[in-house]
Amino acid sequence: MMRRFGLVLALVTLVGCGAVGPGLQGPLGSRLSARAEEGVTLRLLSYNVFGLPAPLGKELKKRFAAIPQAIAGHDVVGLQETFTGESERILESGVYPHAYRQDKGTLFHPQSSGLTILSKYPLGDIRFRPFRKCATTDCLAQKGVLFARLDVPKVGPVDIYDTHFQAHAPYEQVRVEDVKDLVTFFKENDQGHPAFFLGDFNMLEDEDAYGHFKEMLGPIDAFRKANPTDPGYTADPGNPWRDRARAPEGERIDYVFYLPGRDVDVEVLDSRVTLKDQPLSDHYGVAATIRLAPRRRI
Repeated sequence: MMRRFGLVLALVTLVGCGAVGPGLQGPLGSRLSARAEEGVTLRLLSYNVFGLPAPLGKELKKRFAAIPQAIAGHDVVGLQETFTGESERILESGVYPHAYRQDKGTLFHPQSSGLTILSKYPLGDIRFRPFRKCATTDCLAQKGVLFARLDVPKVGPVDIYDTHFQAHAPYEQVRVEDVKDLVTFFKENDQGHPAFFLGDFNMLEDEDAYGHFKEMLGPIDAFRKANPTDPGYTADPGNPWRDRARAPEGERIDYVFYLPGRDVDVEVLDSRVTLKDQPLSDHYGVAATIRLAPRRRI
């Protein structure tokens, strides 16, 4: 410990006296500069786009034509409720060079999952896991979890999970089952890479589903990490697209969770509720700006 302290003190003295020279030249300066260049900043967004088929979905053509530019400032986007064919407008816009939309239903679940992942980085392995349980009209859709492994320069593989849990307050136990399915799917795919979980989880922080997710996997809630006391409503009765009779109070039900990688550190630089000024959906988006950097081994 004293030896390390002495080295740090000597470095501070040298810098203070100008002995190292401009820009910390030499081997030490090169190492510090290289470390500063390591890693990458990743801007993530989770956004439920209210893409229900008409007549439940409103003004689909107008809204879906505007969404690509509205979300273009992010590197990776997880969308929910891309049920309607108008959702293809987002993929065809060219804003994101890499995209995958899970658009297949089944005999018993005629609608697809409504899940889409958009990325400025190449998508590698892509998989989908349907949920085992559902209730009421949610059973019309093949809800589940969409997984993609991104290839991100400077840090390597990054795992993205996009999901949409069971809706409506009385079905909390179904959401607990959704958590179990998500955790199982994660463990099947996990190779020690940093992982991000984006989605309309339809759960509040004081629900069992939220607690089970934290207990079973230990993910970090990016918005809550950056905003310890902000309510962060993503379902807000002030949103003109929102059904105020059904949801008279604000709720935070959309999330970005994360797990650091075995060899990659994750730091939350910022997280906020976004797409509020000119809403294009009955949900606001939740965004997180993340710093990923290879872990230094001492």
